[in-house]
Amino acid sequence: LVPFRAEHMLTFVNRDTDVMQEMKFAIEKERGPAFTAIVDDKVIGCGGVVILWSGVGAAWVAVSKDIEPYKVWMTRTVRHALRDIVRSLKLHRVEAVVLADSDSRWIYTVGFHLENAVAKRYTQDKRDVVRFEFLQEDI
Repeated sequence: LVPFRAEHMLTFVNRDTDVMQEMKFAIEKERGPAFTAIVDDKVIGCGGVVILWSGVGAAWVAVSKDIEPYKVWMTRTVRHALRDIVRSLKLHRVEAVVLADSDSRWIYTVGFHLENAVAKRYTQDKRDVVRFEFLQEDI
C-alpha cells in the first residue's frame, strides 16, 4: 500500500467521461485519507474517504480488472483501513453509494449497511445508486 495519488486511479479507470473529468474526480479524492494497492508495479485498486464535513465522510473505491487474485486481501485491508480512518478522524458516519445495477455484496462484507432504497438519477450521468452507511458504532 502506498498513499493515493490521482494518477494511480487514472491508470485503470475507463469510463464514458472525458479524461479531464476523471482527473478532476481523482484529484478531489486526494483530499482525504486514501491508499493505492500496487502489485508488481501495477495499480490494482485505490480507495479512501473524502471528508464532507466534521465527523462525516464519503467512502470510495476503484479497482482494476486485475483485482481477482487479490480480492480477499483487498477486502480485509479495506475493512481495517476504514475502521482506522473512522477512529483516527473521529468520524461518526461514513456513507457510500453503489450503482444500482452493480453487485453490492462486497460493500456489506466491508461493513456497510443499506441506508435506503434506490436513489434515482443520482450521478452526473443520471444513473441510479443505492446508498449505504457505516456508523461509528459499527467498529
